Amino acid sequence: IVRKLDQNQTNEPTAGSRMMSIRPTLDYAINQKLNFRAFYTRNVNAPKTSQSFPTALTNFGVTLRYTM
Repeated sequence: IVRKLDQNQTNEPTAGSRMMSIRPTLDYAINQKLNFRAFYTRNVNAPKTSQSFPTALTNFGVTLRYTM
């Protein structure tokens, strides 16, 4: 967060944002040749000023892998 301290204003931020990311995964071996994977990704951006908008991106899915 960037703030201007030399002005006689309230101590409001002039730039900066808070970013948070969550990325859990689950891997499970069903047997020696079959593997299951589930994943989830969440990215959140919360700006400290009104110059940009808050965003949240979510991605999730499953993978089933068979090894020959």
